[in-house]
Amino acid sequence: MRLKEIVPVIHAWNYESLRENVLWVYRHANASYVALGVVALPTFTSYSGHFNDRQPSLTLIKLLSLAVKMVSSYTSFKIHLMGFGSSPLTLHLAYYMGVDSTDTTGYRRKAAYGKIVLLGTGERYVGRGDAKFGISKFSSRDRHLLMECGCPICKVDRGLLWNNWIARAIHNKYVLEMEAVKARQLMEYGLEHYEEYLNSIFLRSSSNFKAYWRFLRRTVKQTIPDMFL
Repeated sequence: MRLKEIVPVIHAWNYESLRENVLWVYRHANASYVALGVVALPTFTSYSGHFNDRQPSLTLIKLLSLAVKMVSSYTSFKIHLMGFGSSPLTLHLAYYMGVDSTDTTGYRRKAAYGKIVLLGTGERYVGRGDAKFGISKFSSRDRHLLMECGCPICKVDRGLLWNNWIARAIHNKYVLEMEAVKARQLMEYGLEHYEEYLNSIFLRSSSNFKAYWRFLRRTVKQTIPDMFL
C-alpha cells in the first residue's frame, strides 16, 4: 500500500511560537493540508472538565481563531482542526473560524455516558437516570428534532438510544456529519447565509456559547492585529 499525503501538525505555546511554526511548516512541508493541534498559553490547562476534557472557553476560541487567521494569511494550506467538534455548536464555531475540516472522538464518549447530540443544538441525556452531571431535559423542540432524525438508528428503532451506547454513537456521528454538510452548503451560498443559520442556533444556546459566537462574528473578518505580526 502506498503512503498517502502526510498532514503536518502545528502546535504552539505562545503567539510568537505560533507564527514561527506556521511559517516553518509552510517553508518545509509538501502538503495541501495542515492540522492545528495544541495551541495554548500556560493558562489553557488550568481547567479540565469531566473525563479530563478541556472545556471550550473564550480564551481557547481566541487562540484557535488567531491560529486559523495566521495559517490563512501566511500560507495556502487548507486547515484541519484536531479534536474540536463533538457537538453541532463547537463544530460550527470551527467552520465559521475558517477551517476546512475537524474531528472528534467526543461523539463516542458522550454516547458511552448516556448522551446524544441533536441537530442544531447540543447534547441531551438519555441514560438510565444515574448521571451526576450534564443532565439536560428534553424540550418539545428536542423531541421534534429526534422524531425527524434520519440516522440509521432512528429510522429503525430510536428507542435503542436509551438502551445501547453503540446506537447512540452511530446517531451522534450521523448528526455531526449532517451538520458539517450543512455548514459547507451554507458557506457556498455566502457567509451571510451561514451567519443567519448560526444566529438562530446560538440564540437558543447557553450564555457561554452566545459569547463565543458574538466574539467570532465580530472578529472573523478582521486581519491579524499588528501586535501579533
